[in-house]
Amino acid sequence: MNFIISMNIRGLGADLKFLVLKDIFYSARPKIILIQETMHNSQVSISYFKKMFPSWYLVASEARGLSGGLAVLWDPEWIRAKAYKCFAGIIISASIRGKGFPINILNTYAPYKNMTPFWEKLFASEFFDIESLVIVGDLNVTLISDECWGCCRKNGSACRPYKV
Repeated sequence: MNFIISMNIRGLGADLKFLVLKDIFYSARPKIILIQETMHNSQVSISYFKKMFPSWYLVASEARGLSGGLAVLWDPEWIRAKAYKCFAGIIISASIRGKGFPINILNTYAPYKNMTPFWEKLFASEFFDIESLVIVGDLNVTLISDECWGCCRKNGSACRPYKV
């Protein structure tokens, strides 16, 4: 059993993507799912994931144009959580059944351009005063400009390793 899954899904997609995601999630049996880049508004995202997990709690944030959009889902039989939307994304403060400690998870979609102000604001925020903080998401950290939208999208070529 995987406890947490974090995944950039690059859009909610059509029926085939729904079936693939459902198969991944049902096979892994996570208790918390953190999604980045839904590319939809919060109501569409919530509706999409409610079809997979009708009894789970969900919260979602809006996409900005053709990028962004976050969703956090958790199984209420295992997790008691409160979710908060903030400038950096969605943070949940969760208590896990059978565990004596809380966990705080920030699901973020960091900007891929002009990142410095985002990270400076995040590092200066009160989030870093929170115990047991885990930051997950699409952090958009790149090594070279070709990475920005992924080498796989160029002329249908297969991914190639980068020289670092």
